[in-house]
Amino acid sequence: MAVGEYHALHARRPSEPLLPLCLAACKLQESLSRKSKSATRGHAALVAASWLSVYAQTRSATHPQEVAYNFGRAYHHLGLTHLAVPYYIQALLAPPAPASADAGAAGPTEEGGQDVSREAAYNLVRIFRASGNHDLARELTRAFLAM
Repeated sequence: MAVGEYHALHARRPSEPLLPLCLAACKLQESLSRKSKSATRGHAALVAASWLSVYAQTRSATHPQEVAYNFGRAYHHLGLTHLAVPYYIQALLAPPAPASADAGAAGPTEEGGQDVSREAAYNLVRIFRASGNHDLARELTRAFLAM
């Protein structure tokens, strides 16, 4: 399984920030899997939160926007939208990673760094539309997603 490989890699390179993120993603998926017993689902979600914290400790100094987005995405994936919204807003307000930092998962900024504000805005729009707040969803679309 991927979890075993990620653990082995993390033991060799504990300062690599993306390995804890991968471990967190695996545990999040396990917590939502129908194959997991209901007793272990909560444990898997807690382990995922722990790995996300390790990821944040190693990455937040250079990539605060990315870290906020990934926390929001994790909570959104679990269906905890009330916890995801503040992180998505934080990702909208945080500056993107500088061009000298290593590449992230989103598109480049004018300076060459990575900016996930559009992804955060899109996910917020989805949350607000699902909750019936179409006016706020429209405002976010105009402010962050319209070209």
